[in-house]
Amino acid sequence: MACLQSGQVELHQETSLAVAQTYPSTSPWKIDGVTKKDVQNYYAELVDPIPLFHSKGAFAFYSHDPDKAVQKGFTKDSVVLSNHYCFEKDELYAFEVPVGYVHGFLDQDEWTDDLRFLACNNSETHIMLLKAAWFNDFPSFMKLRGSNGPSHAKALGRDVANFTDEEWFKILPSLALEVAWQKYTKVTKFNSYLKGLASYAHILEYTKNDGLWGTGSDMPIGEQISTTTPSEWRDACGNQACNILGWSLTRVSHELVARDAANGQK
Repeated sequence: MACLQSGQVELHQETSLAVAQTYPSTSPWKIDGVTKKDVQNYYAELVDPIPLFHSKGAFAFYSHDPDKAVQKGFTKDSVVLSNHYCFEKDELYAFEVPVGYVHGFLDQDEWTDDLRFLACNNSETHIMLLKAAWFNDFPSFMKLRGSNGPSHAKALGRDVANFTDEEWFKILPSLALEVAWQKYTKVTKFNSYLKGLASYAHILEYTKNDGLWGTGSDMPIGEQISTTTPSEWRDACGNQACNILGWSLTRVSHELVARDAANGQK
């Protein structure tokens, strides 16, 4: 599916307004509440095998491409979980850049709604937009607002100025939570889908190509792996893999269900 340029999308607010009013418009978690190391330590302590695609076990996914997902043994619908999934027109929403990401970025009176909100059709752009804001790179921030799809956004994000791994890894899990929170609270079909996965203890982006956002492990074509052991996941450098995307989706799914229960909703 082709991705639209950010400036060329139209919001379909009627599809998301009702569900958005049920939750806070931005993530309820602190920006610097969890670090990459915290997530690594969490998975390093999970030394027992976890059943895949089993209630109370783990739900695994990979790819924004339905055909590739099915070929790997994952469900077709799971492509919506990918940061590179391109939203359909009725799935678009206004992503909000929380003011906490804009320290020293602009004066308060310059932080207008035109800059604070962006309607684009993929989560990768949202991630890189927050990255540019956090590292006070206004030129990159503006370029990302006009980016053309997730691959273009990812490329622009590599050039964000003032970037350091140390600072990035301090906020990355919380940034992932922010992007996931808005995606799954502002679009009804996304909200319903993620809450449907809340019975699983873990959601995993199962790919050997990424040990930061994913597990660093692969699902070989034609094989069905029945378990996975998080403490054995490794990134390209041999360190504990993080599954940042899956971790954030898991946390958001459980939080949504808990809030619905507290509000007397099913």
